[in-house]
Amino acid sequence: VLYIFEKIVDRKRLIQESVMMNHCVMSYYSQINKGDSCIYHVKDTISGEIGTLEVINIKKDDKNILSVNQFNGVWNTKISEPFYNNIMTILNHQNIQSSKKIFVNDDVPF
Repeated sequence: VLYIFEKIVDRKRLIQESVMMNHCVMSYYSQINKGDSCIYHVKDTISGEIGTLEVINIKKDDKNILSVNQFNGVWNTKISEPFYNNIMTILNHQNIQSSKKIFVNDDVPF
């Protein structure tokens, strides 16, 4: 396994992610509860690079549009280009694309 995606599903784990990554991901709790946002902790098992990934759910014309809203490292630093590109490739295969390339999907993985 090259990349590990951990879906953050409860408040305790969201607080841990916020503290570990030193950023404000905890402030997204209400959006997560409403189903508008999904947070993942992502790790490159070879380089050790980690990031917090936010996938948002946008309703448009009775469709669910899944889009990567943010993907940041510790202290909201920019993710390395190879890590970012590899994760985006994986997500594209799951019909989730960056906010610049929105894909319409009926099945929301939230």
